Amino acid sequence: MVTSVSEPALLPLDVTDFSSAISSWWNDLKPKLIQVCKKKGMDVGMVGLVEKEITRLSTAAQEFQKNLDDKTKKGIKDLKDLEIRAFNDKMLRFERAFLVDGPVLGGSFYSRNILMSPSPSDIYAASGFPSLRHIISNPGLSKETILLEFEKIKLALTSAIKTISDH
Repeated sequence: MVTSVSEPALLPLDVTDFSSAISSWWNDLKPKLIQVCKKKGMDVGMVGLVEKEITRLSTAAQEFQKNLDDKTKKGIKDLKDLEIRAFNDKMLRFERAFLVDGPVLGGSFYSRNILMSPSPSDIYAASGFPSLRHIISNPGLSKETILLEFEKIKLALTSAIKTISDH
């Protein structure tokens, strides 16, 4: 009797790669965002809040990856099918946490990933945090629009942290 159609497999997704890329993009954009906020007369506190979530994401990603590596040290065969499913589900939800309902600020209708979307001027060029790059390159945006984008990013980061955290 066949009990399984195929061998279960873990998705080839390393959440620490995501967090490293996010940190790198953020470090590139942070000084420019602070400058934009100051020019607008805005409190730069939201920049600090997003940075705090990025730091928390890096920690959560490292813990998740360590847990996964510890469980699969001897190979995937030691894991039960439901454990594999749980890890895969967490990784999928982690990736989905960065999708927003509408288009990303400055992006096309189809660009819904708040972390990485095609550039509006060159569909073959992708950039990290496209909405933040749009804010930097468009000084005419309102304070409310800017704050809303920071809130969306902070919410996405918090959601991603919650999906991979055990607590």
